[in-house]
Amino acid sequence: MKAQELAAMPAAELRQRATKLREEIFESRFKTQTEATADVASLRAKRKEIAVIHTVLRQQELGGKPGTGKLAREERKRANVTKANLAEKARRSGARKASANGAKG
Repeated sequence: MKAQELAAMPAAELRQRATKLREEIFESRFKTQTEATADVASLRAKRKEIAVIHTVLRQQELGGKPGTGKLAREERKRANVTKANLAEKARRSGARKASANGAKG
C-alpha cells in the first residue's frame, strides 16, 4: 500500500496491519527453514510496508501530513544551527566578560 492510502486509515487499524505483517514475516522465515522455498522479495516488501506504517503513525502523532518529513528536517536543521550560533556567541561574550573582569581586578 502507498503511504497516502495508509495515512487515511485510523491508527488502530495501522497497528493491527503491522502486527499481521510481522506474523506473516515470522511464518515466512519459519517456512524457509523447513522448506526449500525462499521468497526474499515478499519479505522485503513486508518489512518496507511496516516501516511506512510506523512512519505514518509517527506523523499522525505529531499532527503532520504525509510528505512533510523533508521540510520538518530542514526546519530542525535551521533551529539547531541557530541554537549552535547562539551558544557560540554566548560563550564568546562570556569569555570577553571574564577577561575584562580579570583585567579590572
